[in-house]
Amino acid sequence: MSTPKPMDEAQVVVDVRGLEPPHPMLRVLELLDRLAPGQRLLVIHERRPLLLYPQLEERGFRHETEELGPGEFRITIWREEP
Repeated sequence: MSTPKPMDEAQVVVDVRGLEPPHPMLRVLELLDRLAPGQRLLVIHERRPLLLYPQLEERGFRHETEELGPGEFRITIWREEP
């Protein structure tokens, strides 16, 4: 399993490529519970995590997905500020 790497104080990075479902989603949701206020989670994934998006929205998170190339997506997740 991939260990999250803090890039800086404001961003945590996790690479979930190669994990079998549902482990990528579970890993992301686990890390979101530990984010400090103002921190973002950057997820490196091999596909667009369509089942994750509704879970994020239910928990008050916003997200942006970039397709970097075939089989490489970068998803940035942050908490919606009230």
